[in-house]
Amino acid sequence: MDLVIKNGTIVTASDIYQADIGVKDGQIALIGQGLEGQTTLDAAGQYVFPGFVDVHVHLQMTIGDITSTDDFATGTIAAACGGTTTIIDFVDPKPGQSLHEAVSDRRAEADGKAAGRCRG
Repeated sequence: MDLVIKNGTIVTASDIYQADIGVKDGQIALIGQGLEGQTTLDAAGQYVFPGFVDVHVHLQMTIGDITSTDDFATGTIAAACGGTTTIIDFVDPKPGQSLHEAVSDRRAEADGKAAGRCRG
């Protein structure tokens, strides 16, 4: 394992239990007891949650004279550093624009700017 998070209290949608988490190539590879890795983080006394999902955010969005504070870079970095692994940005189609076109346009605004992980 590249990383082992030891002694944490793992919280899932259905269970709460003590275990170690083994990470290989940036993904959870194993959950068990007594795992060893190149790097170890001791999570004793801490809860370990899966990543959170924020299903409605407003990044780099202008409504009237107001533009939301966070752009795709700052908003997704803040989300990742706070444990949010997935965001779903708000899409506001222009009059006469299909939802599919609006989503494609919004995606193009985010491409190359959204964080893939916490930089900190």
